[in-house]
Amino acid sequence: MGFIFSAIFLILLVIIASWSLITKFIINKILKKVFDKKLKIYSIFFEYFPFEYLPLVNGNKIVYFYDFIDAEYFKINLLRFESQKHIVRAIARQRDKKNKFIKKTIHFYESLVHEMKDDFFVRIKNENFLAHEPKEILYEVIVFIDETILHETKLCESYEFIKKFVQNNEHVEFKFYSSYFKTDFKDQISKGYFGLCEKIRSNILYNEDVLSVLDQFLFSIKNAKYNYYNKIFDKDEILSDYQNIRRMIFEESFKKNYFLNKEKIYLEVGIDLKSLVKEQFQVTLFKDRAFQIETFLTKKDDSFILEGYVPKEDSKVKQIAFDFKHLSFDIKWKEYKNN
Repeated sequence: MGFIFSAIFLILLVIIASWSLITKFIINKILKKVFDKKLKIYSIFFEYFPFEYLPLVNGNKIVYFYDFIDAEYFKINLLRFESQKHIVRAIARQRDKKNKFIKKTIHFYESLVHEMKDDFFVRIKNENFLAHEPKEILYEVIVFIDETILHETKLCESYEFIKKFVQNNEHVEFKFYSSYFKTDFKDQISKGYFGLCEKIRSNILYNEDVLSVLDQFLFSIKNAKYNYYNKIFDKDEILSDYQNIRRMIFEESFKKNYFLNKEKIYLEVGIDLKSLVKEQFQVTLFKDRAFQIETFLTKKDDSFILEGYVPKEDSKVKQIAFDFKHLSFDIKWKEYKNN
């Protein structure tokens, strides 16, 4: 029985390899005849039927190309039996999309590069980048910093420029990451942008999937219109007791929030900044899921303070504040009235 299964498995592998060679032969013939060898196949990935043990291809495939003209990657999706005419159209269409994408990204990069002092690259977050009146954030600027800069009461070297840029541009978000991630994105930092597809380590990563690698940021800065408070609380909405507690916390924090009121921007705290608390203060911040902590980064005197508020009614802790400059923290307890 085992021999039969092994034989079937081997036959399937031979079929897959043969299909791959045939696909490469057909596409390479097209690249030579139509695209003057300006493109090459980087890799081919086949889709499989959902059988648990048998790697049986269904005929659909994703083909990644490398463009010698601009040293960029792009991909096409091909169904089971596509004509050569359809393949040519698919390659031309996706290549044109890639070229427009890169041109738009470089144009945005050039609006920043002469003022930015930190290592960074830009990416188009929303592929609807040709919209005349975009209604959401279109661009992300990925900035890498040494997080110890927080001890100096600085967010980054380019803060003054970023602040003014965000105040005047609603559709961009600057996301800050530890310099630990720089090694993986050295090519993108060097050229200044993330294209439609990029080679990260040994894998091709599509633009929309880049944050699967960079899913934990320190903090982000965007226009004040995107502040979280306005998004989650509708003025006319009837709120529960728990929601009212959250609203009071937001109002209390925003009244003194250095960034929202004086800088007219919105600063959002990310997961990695909370993780930094555990690393530098040797204290674990309460888990958000369990305690529904509301976290804010504020500036007091000459220090950055990470403030965590606990809205749960049965929690004895009201607030815990971490001072990055002095590496100290303070806990405020809730006051309970005696019956």
